[in-house]
Amino acid sequence: PEDKKLGTVEVMIRGLTIRKGPDSSSEFLGNACEGSIYPYYETSETDGYTWYRITDDSWIADSNGEWVKKNG
Repeated sequence: PEDKKLGTVEVMIRGLTIRKGPDSSSEFLGNACEGSIYPYYETSETDGYTWYRITDDSWIADSNGEWVKKNG
């Protein structure tokens, strides 16, 4: 089955970490640039953060709406 896009997220800080899974100890994949907009397909609440899955195996975290702006 194809992923259904739930909305988009905009990165609000410089150098937001992209991880392989929705937790702080998951493998580091890179950094998202401030102002980047990604579709998201799933969310998860882990380690006190809201995680957004932006590709098949890439996740970014938000802390109380300070790191990521959710649209949709």
